[in-house]
Amino acid sequence: MQFTTSKVLKILGINRNTFQVWLKEGFIYPGIQRSTKQGEPNLFTRDDLYRIWFFKYLVETGLTREEAARFYKRTDISFENVGPELGQYKYLVITRERIPQVKRGKLVVHEIKKTLGDIHLGKKQVYGLIINLWEIKEEVDSLMSG
Repeated sequence: MQFTTSKVLKILGINRNTFQVWLKEGFIYPGIQRSTKQGEPNLFTRDDLYRIWFFKYLVETGLTREEAARFYKRTDISFENVGPELGQYKYLVITRERIPQVKRGKLVVHEIKKTLGDIHLGKKQVYGLIINLWEIKEEVDSLMSG
């Protein structure tokens, strides 16, 4: 199944200008076809919709768009294999920067903070969120059917 930009915006309720900036800056991209000329649509997969929602969620949680894009682009995250079974539905997001005002909604299982020693850089704080990918998939599926 493929989705045009208009369909993605309608399903996910994302502002067109915001979405266009995300595309132009390379934070997100279509999995099927990227528009290279006027009249040629961007075409997204169902997995792209999950990833876009994941990206949007990370930005709303407090990560920068650049940090969120790093996780959007990870090839080891596949929403097709995400299920409710234990061990299949959580993903750890680690960042070196403090995550400001972390929203502890149902998608964030918890926040971690750990100090790691580094020979060259001294001690650095590492912050992380464990994200429930199953909830993201469920929310997007619900938006698609609604």
